[in-house]
Amino acid sequence: PFFEVKNANTTTKLGITISLSGEYRAKTARLEIAYSPNCLTPTLTAGDNFPRLVGPVSLGNNTIKAAFSAGSVPVTDYGIIAYITIGPKSSGDCQLSFNPGTKILDSASQDILTSATPATIKLKTADPNLPGFKQPVYKPDSLSR
Repeated sequence: PFFEVKNANTTTKLGITISLSGEYRAKTARLEIAYSPNCLTPTLTAGDNFPRLVGPVSLGNNTIKAAFSAGSVPVTDYGIIAYITIGPKSSGDCQLSFNPGTKILDSASQDILTSATPATIKLKTADPNLPGFKQPVYKPDSLSR
């Protein structure tokens, strides 16, 4: 799984990518992404290889849903479906996972998705095992004159 460390109430923009073997050609991506209650409300925007949003983005029950089209040229190898902007709230980590409604469709509307990787945005916290930072104090020695 992917993870990133962020301060509380800050967001990060993650690319949702696709990687296909040679025989597959993706035309449409339907994303259903579940996010934990510890996440700030996410946004989804079109990616580089699926530039057209098909219908509205919907939010509800800690899930964000949207569909994106590759347009007239299908994706045949690697591409960015969409970008999600999200981050952790002031407590706990932000977990992201793909719901079963997530589909990658070919030209015949057949689902060609075989696996999806979840992500965690870890809340950056102070490590109690590390000493606090002390600003160094400059003290000239008597030999430097």
